[in-house]
Amino acid sequence: RRGETTIYTERDDISSEFCIFVPREEPCEIWTLLLKNNSNIKRELTALMFLGSGFDADYQRQGYNTEVASFNGELNGVIIEKTAKFNGSRRQAQGFMAMSDVVDGYDCTYNAIVGPYGSFAYPTIVERGHCTSTEGCGEKLGYALEKRFILDAGEEKEIAVICGIAFSMEEAVAMKCKY
Repeated sequence: RRGETTIYTERDDISSEFCIFVPREEPCEIWTLLLKNNSNIKRELTALMFLGSGFDADYQRQGYNTEVASFNGELNGVIIEKTAKFNGSRRQAQGFMAMSDVVDGYDCTYNAIVGPYGSFAYPTIVERGHCTSTEGCGEKLGYALEKRFILDAGEEKEIAVICGIAFSMEEAVAMKCKY
């Protein structure tokens, strides 16, 4: 397919395929992660899917960030709500990240994801090994979802994540269901 990139890797008898697909029709990306246990023993794994957000505007150190980020059960993901100018008029919009499987944890702030002095090169979320289920308001926001797996020998599991922008929660849910 056009607009798709797949990254393959293997380490410690776990292989992964991470595919990023950008459809032409909607403002979103679809990520799929396929994990396979190539060992002869049961393995416990944690997938941490995260990204930064330019949707909530630039970071303002004096606390001018007024967007709100939270977990949404209907979407099974995190949303950042914002009123912004689109095509000349102000509209409410949601930036979102949602998962196909039940989410085991989430984070919505840069501090929870990369740490107060960290970066995406060395994010705190990876050092910690899990999300802290932190929602956010008044600070730089981001998106992170956690999924834990137990894979038997030879077993594989696939999850999908969608990241996008919608003008209503119904539109976000419909976009998630479509992909």
